[in-house]
Amino acid sequence: EGGVRVQGFVAGGLIPAHLRGTTYDGYVHAADWYTTFASLAGASVEGTGPVAADGLDMTEALLANATSPREEVVLQIVSNSTGNLHALPPADYCEDVKGTDAYYHCVPPSTHVLDDAVDVPEEGAASGLSCGVLIQGRFKLLWGYPGWSKTEWNGWLKPLTGEGPEVEARPPPPGAPCNLTAPCLFDIRSDPTEHHDVAAAHPHVVKRMQARVLELLQGEVTLAASGLCPTSAGTRPDQRMVDKALPLGFWVPWLSSP
Repeated sequence: EGGVRVQGFVAGGLIPAHLRGTTYDGYVHAADWYTTFASLAGASVEGTGPVAADGLDMTEALLANATSPREEVVLQIVSNSTGNLHALPPADYCEDVKGTDAYYHCVPPSTHVLDDAVDVPEEGAASGLSCGVLIQGRFKLLWGYPGWSKTEWNGWLKPLTGEGPEVEARPPPPGAPCNLTAPCLFDIRSDPTEHHDVAAAHPHVVKRMQARVLELLQGEVTLAASGLCPTSAGTRPDQRMVDKALPLGFWVPWLSSP
């Protein structure tokens, strides 16, 4: 899950002695730390930004080992709005990498729309959905185009073994790729590396999570509308990155560059 399933630690005099050295397995989002630190300091997050803070207060989770108030983690909700288009790499770069995994950087985000046959709430107006990835409880819904330009690849990578740089995409597991018409559902508690699609076994969960994705889609702020990027965003080759990666040996995306 990339930057989603990561390790973290909390230390300090506020942590009760009986909780020190223990492990907490509740969900905590990066956005929750702002709200939690404000709560610990006796401050309010109301009116502190242009939009309301969406982090949850984890104070009781940290100090009393309480159940996490976060039951949902929104990983990605993206429409095919032109406001999300990004600059593509130069044509000569794309020509050089054609036929390799790097070529997916040269393909614009999917412009597919939902198939009419998909059973989702009519009021969702989902015609603009490109990708929706959501965690609720033990389930993770993958609904969209994780394979980018590779329609035969559903985005799944063989877990690293530590035996060397493994940067090439591995073949997908058996079954249809996750896409807009056939989303995947994984039980990430029992199957954290997402080997087994359980969508067929839990259609009610898929439908519920699809409805939530469509609800979130209505509040999307596109890249252009956010005003966060003064220029187009995109992936372009940068020799400085290569120069840094080669001697260090751990900046994986550039290890196989000439």
